[in-house]
Amino acid sequence: SPSGAEVLLVKEQCGFSNRVFTLGFDDEAIEEFSCTVSFNGQKFTPVESLSLFNDESIEGDWTLIVADSMVGGPGRIDQWQLELCGSITPISPSLNVDTLMALFAGESVIDDTYLAALDDEANADELIYTITDLPFYGSLFLGNDPLEVGDQFSQLQVASGALTYLHNGIDSLNDRFTFTLIDGTGGWIGPSILPISISREIVSTIDLRAHFGMKLYPNPAIDEVTISSRESIEGLVVISTVHGQIIGTEAIRGNAHRCNISHLQSGIYIIQVRLAEGVANFKVMIR
Repeated sequence: SPSGAEVLLVKEQCGFSNRVFTLGFDDEAIEEFSCTVSFNGQKFTPVESLSLFNDESIEGDWTLIVADSMVGGPGRIDQWQLELCGSITPISPSLNVDTLMALFAGESVIDDTYLAALDDEANADELIYTITDLPFYGSLFLGNDPLEVGDQFSQLQVASGALTYLHNGIDSLNDRFTFTLIDGTGGWIGPSILPISISREIVSTIDLRAHFGMKLYPNPAIDEVTISSRESIEGLVVISTVHGQIIGTEAIRGNAHRCNISHLQSGIYIIQVRLAEGVANFKVMIR
């Protein structure tokens, strides 16, 4: 073995013979080695147990040593191989989930206080979450990018604070989203839920609509709405249904921004203006 450990497989001499020896050795074999068999692939118990190699690293050089002490008894080794066995059952990561206390009509960070996976065989960037169901009353973002079903993020991104939940400001019903988790080595965790608790007593730290004099008009609207403000703003506009399904996103910059809504069906939508300072929400009726 790479560490220098040795196991004696067989030491019996079978005398002069033109036979071909095709055989193997296994601690769990039933038969002991005997020169009387035909050697057509049987496995025999070794003289010393192969368990000596348990927990050995498979990396490195493994050597088979064969000694022929008989003069005039030629022979050769045509081929030999070593079968290394181990557990084929992957170890799943452990997962800790806690209820997110989210801001009403605002943005909340989902960090490793609420979502934490640990794995002895994988780093944080190898622990990958996949979204299977979106929130009902808000949206998930990874940085500035809205997330959809099938999108992924890592535990490293969670720990860095890149994952956020944006509440739509409609009501204070509890929310949630569903995900799966894999570790890159075959271990995984099933569909799991992160609960989100919304309270009207928890509000965004800044009223952007009042702070920037932000307005949206006309409302009701048909083909287009305009978002205006007293001073120049820069951020992201997110259009979604009242259930949190994202219809579209676009950048906003300046004192006035026009949104084309002609492609939307009649109904109520949420237009969110997302800035570094927070989020402003508008409920819009589209005819």
